Amino acid sequence: MTAEISKPADAANVVPITNAKRAAGKRGASPSRDRVGISSQAAELARALRHVHDSPDVREAKVRALRSAIASGRYEPDPRVIAEKILEHGL
Repeated sequence: MTAEISKPADAANVVPITNAKRAAGKRGASPSRDRVGISSQAAELARALRHVHDSPDVREAKVRALRSAIASGRYEPDPRVIAEKILEHGL
C-alpha cells in the first residue's frame, strides 16, 4: 500500500507509529486489518510541509516595491553587495 501526501490537509492526518506501537500491533493485530505506518522523519517532513503551506507569502510586498522602483528608474543595486551575497551563498 502506498500513501501520497500532496496537500497540507493530507499532512495534518499523518501520525508517526513508534516502536512500542509497532510491537503491540504485531502481537494483537487482526489479520483482516490494514495498517499504515510512517517514520518519524516522514512525520517531521509532513509538519514542515504543513508549515510552508500555512505561511503567508511575505515577499509579495517586497516584489511589488522592487517592480515599482524598476519601472520608475529608482532601482540602483549595489554591485558590491550583490557580489558579496553571491560569494556568501556559494553561487
